[in-house]
Amino acid sequence: MQKLQTIGIYLLAFLLPWQTRYIFHYGTLNGGDWEYGTIALYAIDILIVLILLITLSLKLSEKTFWLSFKKSHWIPIAILFVISCLSAFFALDTNLAWYRVGQLFLGLAIFYIVSTDQTISKVKIFFWFVLGACLQGVLASWQFLTQTTFASKWLGMAKHISGDLGVSVIQATNPISGADERWLRAYGSLDHPNLLGGFLVIALLIATYLIIKRDYGSKKITEQDQNNFCVNTFLIKCQPIVFTSLIVITAGLFFSFSRAAWIAFAITVIIMIILAIGSFKKALPAIIPIIIIFGILGYQHQYLVTARADVNENLEYKSAAERIEYIKNTKQILQQHWLLGVGNGNYGLAIQKYIAPDKTNWYYQPVHNVFLLVFTELGIVGLITFIWLLLSLLISNVKKMMTDSQNIFPLLNITLLISLVIMMFFDHWLWSLHFGIILFWFVLGMSAKQDQSES
Repeated sequence: MQKLQTIGIYLLAFLLPWQTRYIFHYGTLNGGDWEYGTIALYAIDILIVLILLITLSLKLSEKTFWLSFKKSHWIPIAILFVISCLSAFFALDTNLAWYRVGQLFLGLAIFYIVSTDQTISKVKIFFWFVLGACLQGVLASWQFLTQTTFASKWLGMAKHISGDLGVSVIQATNPISGADERWLRAYGSLDHPNLLGGFLVIALLIATYLIIKRDYGSKKITEQDQNNFCVNTFLIKCQPIVFTSLIVITAGLFFSFSRAAWIAFAITVIIMIILAIGSFKKALPAIIPIIIIFGILGYQHQYLVTARADVNENLEYKSAAERIEYIKNTKQILQQHWLLGVGNGNYGLAIQKYIAPDKTNWYYQPVHNVFLLVFTELGIVGLITFIWLLLSLLISNVKKMMTDSQNIFPLLNITLLISLVIMMFFDHWLWSLHFGIILFWFVLGMSAKQDQSES
């Protein structure tokens, strides 16, 4: 059973971004497709449930089940889940709210699986996560360089054409030909380039730390030497794979053209440099290639980067204006529903009912800020609990970093949590979409995970 659990967790880390699903109910709003109202079963959900059942059977057989919940972070998690369940009783669409409760449960299942297991190495889970991200980087680079995508129901991928409305593109004027161009941003296997960019930021931070971890603390003699030796041996053998993955992931992150992801990565690298003074030299083999790759690709596609950064450009101006309008709509909703919220997953329905009943279907997407979205859907107590959870994990890792300077993973956890928070200020997908929910709780679970050597 233990071996099955180990294989399952590695497989979960590798397959995380693949969105194969069976749709039970297609969401519609004002006569058009509405993704945020779609109810589906994802292939990875089945894997999560199977791993959870195996984990529970192992915990119960060892009589350690209840010991797993002694950590303080389980208090805000329990409150958040209860609030989410209660919100379903007064939501505009009860079925949709309970579906979102189910997605939250799967996220909590991942958190429980990865945070409570003390036998599976953090390093090896991260290695398979980075390997899965490398595959996304290859796919993203191919999509952008060929300006081609393909649809596959078995892989959960949709076809995207740059000329179609609603497809994420960069609109720019070619400085040589003077022609107006529409460049398709890379999607990978995900629903939007911003999801791809956010995922690759997490993977790139992890790959950087796997390179640093190879020698980190190896001279410290403790009772955990044997375990550290095994981990370092594994890392040394895998260094070519990790380094190659880092290069491919960097290219994929660039081709996503996700501004939020770029900003999140830049800020977290700066934080890493400030906090990890002693290990900064060891990080250079990872940081220098990232800077070089971004520099080369940025130079080659300079006018696209400029267009993406220019808020006065037509598409970018429209995007910024829409985000501002969503925030205004949110403020109006909160004036009446600040206490209890409108129900988990019911943000778009609330906008349609109370604010703008006659817009086209694509208009009803969540506000591009997770904290405002949680506030609107779960009310003030839900927001406070959500922030409480993030702060508890952040503070616990800061304490671990201060008490054990030879342990690199608290620093990694801090930068991962900060990168999530930054992206949550710019977008909604970490709370509103299936992949975002799964990734969010996976990262939180890894940041709470402790085993014998934090390895």
